[in-house]
Order: sequence, then structure tokens, then C-alpha cells
Amino acid sequence: DAVCRTCQGMGATQIETCVFCNGRGVIVEDRQVGPGYFQRVQRHCQRCGGQGAQARNRCSKCRGKGFVKEQVDLNVSAPPGCPDRKRFMFQGKADESPGMETGDIFIELKEKRHDLYTRLNDEDLLLQRKVSLLDALCGLRFGVRHLNGEMLEIASDGVVRPGEVLVVRGYGMPKKQNPRSFGDLLVRIEVDFPQELPAGTQRDAVRQLIDPQAKDESSARWSIFGGGSAKSQRAERVRPQRKQQVEDQLDRQRWEQMQGRKDAQAQQCPVQ
Repeated sequence: DAVCRTCQGMGATQIETCVFCNGRGVIVEDRQVGPGYFQRVQRHCQRCGGQGAQARNRCSKCRGKGFVKEQVDLNVSAPPGCPDRKRFMFQGKADESPGMETGDIFIELKEKRHDLYTRLNDEDLLLQRKVSLLDALCGLRFGVRHLNGEMLEIASDGVVRPGEVLVVRGYGMPKKQNPRSFGDLLVRIEVDFPQELPAGTQRDAVRQLIDPQAKDESSARWSIFGGGSAKSQRAERVRPQRKQQVEDQLDRQRWEQMQGRKDAQAQQCPVQ
């Protein structure tokens, strides 16, 4: 909204002082509340609506409203490496009101979620990649398209463990202080284990390939009480719903432990 320049926000080209309230906008009356007792009350002038004036010759441009609708273009220039929720202020560009100072407009940029990459600490990028067990054991190599459109080939030799994080230097986001310098690309590896081994696969053969020095405990007989034999029980996989319940419970426990540490630290802090 912008104040009408034709009537200066008055809504009319001619303004007359209200004769009922004498321009005060209120009417004072004395009301008798008892024998010899009067109460002075004040109320808004109904004729001028408390404005103290009445409009004559209503403005044809704003139709008596005092303001008109205007479209203003605000140009936002986001620099390279612009952080999420960055705010840009346009001073004095808010809606105008007659007799009042015009406010400011704030535009906040919200970062759109990407299908592959997640932003970390404004300067780094995180890529989560699932690889096969063979690649995790024998070295991995895969291609991925970067945000700049470049095709990257990411390779790592040796064994990569589940949850391990690799780093590719200089392929993160532009740094705020120096847009020509870039952060890092972090790659978190998830290993896609096979659901089952091919029929006839021997444990000893797999053990020799993965870890020849590992002890063979497939036929060991043990007891939690230090002797005798244990009763063998076949374990099976739980359903996804049951698995999610376990994950939620672990998350709650981790949250409670974190809150417990915060409470303990708060109790240790001396009161000023």
C-alpha cells in the first residue's frame, strides 16, 4: 500500500473540521446519575468517526481510502555461498500509512533441499552413498554429478567400514569470506550387505577371505556360567515396524543421556 499522492492520504481533496466535536474527535457529555450528581463521559464522535474532520470531494484516485495499490520490484542478489535463511532488508519499502513512518521489508532466503547433497556448516557438502560389500572390501569407485555440473569420479582404496566418512577437498560450497575458495565434499559410506550368501557357501571359506586370523567360533561350545554347553537358538530378522521401534527407543535413550549430561553440567556451574 502507498499513500495517495493526490490527496496526501486524506481520502479527499477538501477536508472540513467536524462541527459536532470541533475537530477534537470526541464529544464530552455530562450525565446525571443521581439527584445533584453528574458524571462526565467522553465518547467518539459518531459523525466524523473520531477523526475530528470530515472529507468533502472524495478523492477519485484512491476512492476515499487514502492509499492505493502499487507494485514495486525488489531485487535480491544472493552472493555465492549465501547461507540458509539469509535475510535482506529493504528500508522504507513496507506498506505506507498516512502520518506514520514507513516500515521495512525483510526477505528471507530458504534453501531448497537437494536430492543428493546436504549442506554442512555453510561451507561443506555431505553426500551419503551406499556401496556393495565387495566395493567396501576391495576398494570403491563411483561417479556422481556435482552441483556445479561437473562429473566427479570418487575413488578410495582399501577397506571402507560402514559409517566411514571420506573427504574430497575443495568440492564443497563457496566460502562466505572468499567465494573463490571452497569447502570440502564429505562422503558418508553405507554398506549394502547381501541378504544371504549363495547356497553351499562355507563359513570357513568366507572367513579365510575376510579375516584369516579370526577364530572359528561356529562350533564352539560355551556357557555364560563358565562351563558346560549353551542351548543353540535360531535368530531371525524382525519386521520393519519392530526395527523402527528399536531405533526410536535408542534415539530416546540417547536424548535422555544428553539431557542428563546437560543437567549435571548445570548443577556443577556455580550460581553467580
